[in-house]
Amino acid sequence: MRSQFEYGTLADSKDAQRLGAILEQCFNSPPGSSEAYFKRVGLENFRVLRASGQLAGGLATLPMGQWFGNQRVPMTGIAAVGIAPEYRGSGGAIA
Repeated sequence: MRSQFEYGTLADSKDAQRLGAILEQCFNSPPGSSEAYFKRVGLENFRVLRASGQLAGGLATLPMGQWFGNQRVPMTGIAAVGIAPEYRGSGGAIA
């Protein structure tokens, strides 16, 4: 079965503004507060979810690692997962 969602990175500043608004709503943050978070995490570390070309949500990936047997094993943490209200219940967050 083919997913109705497409995955990618932020295409432009408009995508960043839309994702910022979604995350601010999801986390009950003041308008504009996502800008500082984007700078801290880095725009290149955000992934977005699109449905029919519209930005439906996104998340942040956080590079990190763990030590196993005296070796560092690279890992990625997931943070700030948010889905726009009109796409909630559609399977976007699970996808």
